[in-house]
Amino acid sequence: MKKFEIIKALSESFGDVVAHPAVGKEICDLVLGTGSEKEFFRLFKKQLNFINELGNKVTELEQFEKITSAPGLYSMHLESKNFNIRVLYSFDNNMEILLHCFYERQGKSVTSYLKHIPIALKRKKEMEKR
Repeated sequence: MKKFEIIKALSESFGDVVAHPAVGKEICDLVLGTGSEKEFFRLFKKQLNFINELGNKVTELEQFEKITSAPGLYSMHLESKNFNIRVLYSFDNNMEILLHCFYERQGKSVTSYLKHIPIALKRKKEMEKR
């Protein structure tokens, strides 16, 4: 996919979801040029629909989790054989806010959420000021 198509797919996926301005760039950086763009956006849109339908109860599904070390933060898992991406998000007035997106490593070098949580919390404060 070309960058324009990625941006279009991204805006279509977000729908009514609010995202920190940096999230779009993070997704583009992680997905653009991988050959898995269409697969990623299909799954991303599906996950966002689950959140819209279920709200906080979405964490009962396997691909979502509540981050216990950071109250108010949740993680959306976007996994396939071609990628393993996490999106940290929160809810504000029952609206989902996407805060930070990163590549989750598997195996011995599993990515810790510890370095990503502060980024998401900082962005959450920025979004609350709007």
